[in-house]
Amino acid sequence: MSASVDALSALKAKFPQVTDRASRDCPAVDVPTADLVAALKSLRDEAGFDLLSDVTAIDWAEGATPRFTAVYHLYSTTSHAAVRVATPCTGDDAAPAVPSVVAPYLNVTVPVGIAPPGTLATVAVRVAAEP
Repeated sequence: MSASVDALSALKAKFPQVTDRASRDCPAVDVPTADLVAALKSLRDEAGFDLLSDVTAIDWAEGATPRFTAVYHLYSTTSHAAVRVATPCTGDDAAPAVPSVVAPYLNVTVPVGIAPPGTLATVAVRVAAEP
């Protein structure tokens, strides 16, 4: 098995409410909102997914329940594996919310660069293990 599949299998064993999520490009799971922070910390500390490379959201359209889903892309800089974690947003359509994943990662190193005008700058956040 790949490092990604092994990590998600271990996560599902630790958090039985985590379920597989359809994905064409990398292993992915759905995590209940209440377990998001603990699940991401587990992937970081126990499976080596130390790079939170992207956070985005899906708008499923008006009337969908949940309307919004937050999606986290994690990468292991040691095994070069990737996983995707999705969680439903709470709140209403006007103010969707998810728990902050910044607080557990107080030792975050953010590479900062200056992008030329008119270009997009991408910033990756490497998540350091807690001391």
